[in-house]
Amino acid sequence: MSRFIIFEPSASEEAGPSDRIRLVRDGFAGWAVLFPFLWLFRHGLWLSGILTFLLWIGFGFLGKIPGLGLAAAVLPILLGILVALEGPSLRALRLKRKRFREAAVVEADTEEEAEILYYAGSESISVSRESSGDSRETTPPPFVGRAFGPSTHLLDIPRSQP
Repeated sequence: MSRFIIFEPSASEEAGPSDRIRLVRDGFAGWAVLFPFLWLFRHGLWLSGILTFLLWIGFGFLGKIPGLGLAAAVLPILLGILVALEGPSLRALRLKRKRFREAAVVEADTEEEAEILYYAGSESISVSRESSGDSRETTPPPFVGRAFGPSTHLLDIPRSQP
């Protein structure tokens, strides 16, 4: 199972669950190890992608210096691993800069399943409020599925429910 962070447009734009949600899989991005700058470009992280590409080219020139061949072979792999670990966090920060808010954290196998779980949890909250006569604005639950604390980092440890 993977952990997905669900982002919605800011509350001022829409009330309740939005159909414009963005999902970010909070985990290791395998393709980013092999092609870090292409992975960053694909997700709209242009500045990070350009910087990664320049570092990649720089590591290639480093290999032409006698005695640094091993470093030139290892550093691009380490750069790819760094992007694979921290790339999802960069995507989450990009969405926050675009005025999206973290609405929920869902544990699911696929992105489609995460959407289904998120909307199913949102509908159950709104139905229960309608049946109880509560006229407050309906908002999605902060967390759907197994409870986690708010996070956008890969190494956060899940907290157990009391």
